[in-house]
Amino acid sequence: MTPSRADRKNPRGWLLPAGFFCAALLARAAYAVAAPRALEADAVYYYETARNLALGVGYVLPDGRLLGSVPPVFPYFLAGVFKIFGAAPASAVAAQVLVGAATAVVVYFTARVYFDGRVAAWAAALFAVYPFYIWASSVVLTEALTTLLLAASLWVYYYAARGSALAGAGAGLLLAATALCRSSFLAVGVPLVVALAFFRAGGWRTRLRVVAAAAVAFAALTGMWAYRNYRLLGVPTPATLNGARIFYEGNFRAGEGAHPSSVELMRSPEFEREARVYLGTPCADVAYERFFRARAGELWRREAGAILTSLPGKFVRLCRPAPDLRLPARLPLTAAAGALLVFAWVGILRYRRPAGRAFVLLAPVLITLVTHAVLKPLFRFRLPVDFILIIFAAAFASFCWEQIRGDRRRR
Repeated sequence: MTPSRADRKNPRGWLLPAGFFCAALLARAAYAVAAPRALEADAVYYYETARNLALGVGYVLPDGRLLGSVPPVFPYFLAGVFKIFGAAPASAVAAQVLVGAATAVVVYFTARVYFDGRVAAWAAALFAVYPFYIWASSVVLTEALTTLLLAASLWVYYYAARGSALAGAGAGLLLAATALCRSSFLAVGVPLVVALAFFRAGGWRTRLRVVAAAAVAFAALTGMWAYRNYRLLGVPTPATLNGARIFYEGNFRAGEGAHPSSVELMRSPEFEREARVYLGTPCADVAYERFFRARAGELWRREAGAILTSLPGKFVRLCRPAPDLRLPARLPLTAAAGALLVFAWVGILRYRRPAGRAFVLLAPVLITLVTHAVLKPLFRFRLPVDFILIIFAAAFASFCWEQIRGDRRRR
């Protein structure tokens, strides 16, 4: 449960979450200062887009491209930061550090409503020192903000599942914001909204009100972005226009066919003729996606069997404890993350009842793993759902601690 009215009036009721906020803030700030990172790859797109938004240029890159391949929530969040503190990489990293620290508090309350205060304390403590979340708060990427939004979604979703239409609307908005921060979470938001109809919270009228509130809120926010894409790019989709390229990058090695990489394709005469001619125009992203959709379709027709048989291996790759790292960092991080994952999966097996709680917490994990096994199994794509594994690990750690304490008392 969340803090009672007495807790809210008593400042001491917030001391524990405040302590986790400070611990997470110190860990992330120390790492960001000790290991500064230059903007590269996707971070450049987010930074430049947010900078143009803050300067009033619009949702475009410096070359004039109207972006369809970058989801809007993170750039608009950064643009707000830049409006207040100035457009500089340091401002973006400082905002990311604060987002990571705030997420520790939200993880605490999320774990508290689904389990109890002891599990919540374990979960927030583990989240505060989890090395890959510390890393995510030091880079200008979507992982940190997506984690915060998803954790807040699951916190509010708990009350929606108990029959609150207001919480249903809040959960719908937060799930939509999560999807507009990372497009793959559209596959998470839609099933969770539909699932509200099946929780036994009141009569059918209550459930109908909750589902309607969540669906309207979810559709309103995602629909605004879909309308923008239709009006400016001619493509009525709330998802980003790079799904075909990601699918191709994640599957071009399947089978025995010698398929070129996406980098090789982008240097080909076909790309020059079909897509690069649009570089610097508003519709460049549409042309890029059309080009890769054709190549992804050809890849699927030729290698469908190989792609399907590769899915289990890609699923396992997403479940590994840590990404490929250079020694000596690899061994301790793999050992620590591996121990946490073992506790998490044992906790999942132990706490698979009640079924409603298990579904709400596990659905984002399983959907994310399957989605990125189909698309591209990058380790960082799993990070936004790792806090759920941390919560289950905390539940099992709390159980073990209680067992140890009980044994000591009996002695």
